Amino acid sequence: MTAHLDPAPWALPRPHHHSTGFTPSAKPLPLEAREILDRLLCGNLRHAAGERMATGMTKSRVLATVLTCCDLTPAPEQIFDTAPGELIVTASAAHLVDTAALVGVEYGVEILKTPLVVVLAHEPCPIINRITADIQHGHFPENHCRAVAEQLVLHTLAAESNLSEITRRHLRASIVRLREASATLSGDLSTERSSLVGLSYNTRDRLVRQIEPHPQSDSLDAVTSAMPQTTR
Repeated sequence: MTAHLDPAPWALPRPHHHSTGFTPSAKPLPLEAREILDRLLCGNLRHAAGERMATGMTKSRVLATVLTCCDLTPAPEQIFDTAPGELIVTASAAHLVDTAALVGVEYGVEILKTPLVVVLAHEPCPIINRITADIQHGHFPENHCRAVAEQLVLHTLAAESNLSEITRRHLRASIVRLREASATLSGDLSTERSSLVGLSYNTRDRLVRQIEPHPQSDSLDAVTSAMPQTTR
């Protein structure tokens, strides 16, 4: 393994259990979900090293459901070096948990029976960076981009100008929102039919890192009260 891959936390010797990443008291991943996550992370190591699996690779099964950002480049299938069809991917602006996102995730969980759901952020994220800059200058979007701004405002206040921390807080909050908004996913999580993790792809070193749970201050219950009452 090349030296520049060492900083990835999962490239070092790993404990037997991994955090699911969606609550401060997350349980270890079930065996099947953990094996799928390990497979995705190993594929990302190949991607970061500029390697690919042998051509002609065919789909074994649908491994994971992925909710990601619509301006993520490259595609999740490339980031994880998976065969076509092994991931079911839904994308929204800054992985916003909206109706389309919920439909995609619930289809993967309920119909395709994927044992793993991934919310995949990326750093830097142009959408988050631009809207965060607008918030910091006192401007709130008047169009549908306001939906993202409403979710980012609390993180912007808490993390000041640290865009990396804002992005990670937003990822954790998307995980919380996804779990709370989908009774289907929440039920599968409680029975361990599916597991939910948060990952962030760094476009500079091309590595994916798992974002660990954070205290409940990441919850966005206070967003409405923190929002400006009028746009400027």
